[in-house]
Amino acid sequence: MVCEDVTRNHKSAEAFVLLARLLLRTGDADQAAAAYRQGIDLDPAAADPELAAQLEADDGGQYDDLAKYLKLR
Repeated sequence: MVCEDVTRNHKSAEAFVLLARLLLRTGDADQAAAAYRQGIDLDPAAADPELAAQLEADDGGQYDDLAKYLKLR
């Protein structure tokens, strides 16, 4: 995937957040959450509350720690 190549070669928080959105659309919530975490680790200003809420809602309670993690950022 092109976005995965971009995130591999560049450390762009925005690229990781975009990758998270794309992965979530394909139904891969695990990888989406991981990409989102990487993005906000690089730049907390890249946080997207709407995407974070979607990740949290789409996880079936699996990522309860994600909400805590995001609130710490």
